[in-house]
Amino acid sequence: MNQAETRGQQIRFFARMFGGINLLVCGILLREQGMVFWVVALLMIEFMWTLAACGLADGIGRIILQRQKKEQFKAVDTLKRRALWMSLFVTSFLGIILCVCADFIVKDIFISPFSKYSMLLLIPSLVFRVIAANLEGWLRGDGLLLPACLSRLLREFFLLGFLFLFSGIFRQYGIKVAALLEVREFESMYVAMGFAVAVDIVDFLSCIFLIFIYAGNKKNKKNIESMKQIDCLSESVGIILSARQYDFVRGILFIIPFLGGTVISLKKTGAASELGLLLMSLVPFCFVVMPILFAEIFPSALRMVGMSKRQDYRGIKNVFQNGVHISFIVGTFWMVYLAGMARPIVELLSLENEKNGILVLQYGAFFVPAILLSFYLASILWYMNKKLIVFAVWFAADLLFLILSIFMLHVGTEPVLGLVYSMAASVIAACGCLVFFACRKMNCSIRWIETFCIPVIAAVITFLIGLLVQKFLFIYLGNVTTLLVGMLLLSFIYWILLLLTRSVRENEMKGLFFGKILTVLGHLLGAF
Repeated sequence: MNQAETRGQQIRFFARMFGGINLLVCGILLREQGMVFWVVALLMIEFMWTLAACGLADGIGRIILQRQKKEQFKAVDTLKRRALWMSLFVTSFLGIILCVCADFIVKDIFISPFSKYSMLLLIPSLVFRVIAANLEGWLRGDGLLLPACLSRLLREFFLLGFLFLFSGIFRQYGIKVAALLEVREFESMYVAMGFAVAVDIVDFLSCIFLIFIYAGNKKNKKNIESMKQIDCLSESVGIILSARQYDFVRGILFIIPFLGGTVISLKKTGAASELGLLLMSLVPFCFVVMPILFAEIFPSALRMVGMSKRQDYRGIKNVFQNGVHISFIVGTFWMVYLAGMARPIVELLSLENEKNGILVLQYGAFFVPAILLSFYLASILWYMNKKLIVFAVWFAADLLFLILSIFMLHVGTEPVLGLVYSMAASVIAACGCLVFFACRKMNCSIRWIETFCIPVIAAVITFLIGLLVQKFLFIYLGNVTTLLVGMLLLSFIYWILLLLTRSVRENEMKGLFFGKILTVLGHLLGAF
């Protein structure tokens, strides 16, 4: 992966961060029960998208780039058309199935009948996203990676404004219908329908943006033609399917725990408000914070892969150790911050069940370092063509999560806490497996005391200080001010402790967003 592709991947991470902010806004506008209505619709559309076009943009882009280098322009044009029509055919077929089976899905599987209309309204967005995926692939094949990634970032920016606009319009109708029928869930249902209309419009505008970019691209106007014979239809279908096979499996493994956890929770308990508590607190936080951390760690993983391919075995052990160390350190800080500032976060979100909300954030914080470390190690194995190992560990973690979720609900654990316990256990188990396989593959070992023990001690001290800080600041300051002051103060204390114990090295600071500031601070303290 070259530098442009690395930057493009980082832009995608930031786009997902803004997507997490949009999800958090949806939760604030919908509240706990309404959030479940919206998330059920999103999950079904995301599942259909995974089946129809997950990985299509990357796969088509790679094929087009390879063939254009061989001047097979007529074959490229034919492949573009066939990929577009095939993906649209699959999407239309899945959309029809979704329309026909909508009642069965929302009433018998998810036990969330108020999700039906927002799910149906999201079907046009599925079509627009498939068209946009094809256009992104065409642009990447022409070497225009930035506009394809920028369209995702702009989509999330515009979606935030449209969410407020259409939720306000539809809420007025929802209030009237809820008062007339004396069913308060209709208000949340109409707000979710407003969100669906906003998503449709933004995806349509994203398609228009990509069409203009592609139409203005002069690179797709070629007059030279090679003597390569055009692939037949069956060959084209095979090429398209093989190009997205890994991304398709990755998308399925990603969405399984969300679908499974939602179905298990709603079917076993029927407590939509309890599940909404999790969807409003921990999940949006992970979707907001984790992509930033992924973007921070991702270049280090690629540098590790590059050194391995060059057979630079002298420095590979140090780079691997530094990557594991910094991933755990950064993840541990966010674990401390999330657990220590749980009360102000819950107050800011205005959750109905504050006690369970605080417990969700505190217990759920334990898997933040495991997620970040797992991402780092899985990225190394993925780009070293050890994808089957990543898939096997991922599948085992999903299976463990589903089994533990069912077990927790059967033994009488509260639904939301049972899901959090299961999630933490499965992620930590997957992290342990990835550490084992990555160490074997790279023939490296980890300095356990330096990597894990010292940061954990610093995290415990910072956590205790954080509890005192939020206890006193929360009385005199508001929620937002407490969270901002707490973040600055806890990060300062945490990094000072690590620098004083000389647990971090100067070369580990290079990949961090605030690495230069920490490097200067380390020199002032004599840590380097």
